[in-house]
Amino acid sequence: MSADLNIALPEILLAVYAMAALMAAVFTRKDKAAGWLTWATGAVLALMALWVGSGTGTHPAFGGSFVDDGFARFAKVTILLSAAAVLVMGQDYMSRRGMLRFEYPVLVTLCAVGMMVMVSAGDLITLYMGLELQSLALYVELGELSGQARAAYTLGWAQMLLGQTESARAHCPQCGVEVAASVPGGT
Repeated sequence: MSADLNIALPEILLAVYAMAALMAAVFTRKDKAAGWLTWATGAVLALMALWVGSGTGTHPAFGGSFVDDGFARFAKVTILLSAAAVLVMGQDYMSRRGMLRFEYPVLVTLCAVGMMVMVSAGDLITLYMGLELQSLALYVELGELSGQARAAYTLGWAQMLLGQTESARAHCPQCGVEVAASVPGGT
């Protein structure tokens, strides 16, 4: 189990960072913290890309549900550097238009974690979990960027509920996979 957690450590650390950054911003200066939090998150994502890119070999984890191989590392480095670039390059634009919020770097980080999980997915359940993590953060992001607080809240929830309903309806075979995952022998 410890070896499995070590293989998924980049995703775990980024998720913990996102939660810690969210808590720090909420309990300090909220939107006034958006500037330094954006730069700090960009730096963390770039450093994580360096760490992920230094790996070698193929390492399956959690019974093959999560795979760390060369392709996954290449895609993760691309995802992490792209997310860092989006944060740093978009900060000025968002601050000029009054759209820069402290949640933005946190949500970009969670989207990146979801993408990283999807890239390393070894079965459908892991792929689905990564997709949902990415899409839930994206729904909140879209709601926040709409501009109006009340409309943002409503829009974010509406997109999330519609997305989840459509996901449950359209991915009915995955419902069967989810049930199969609870049976000994996995997916």
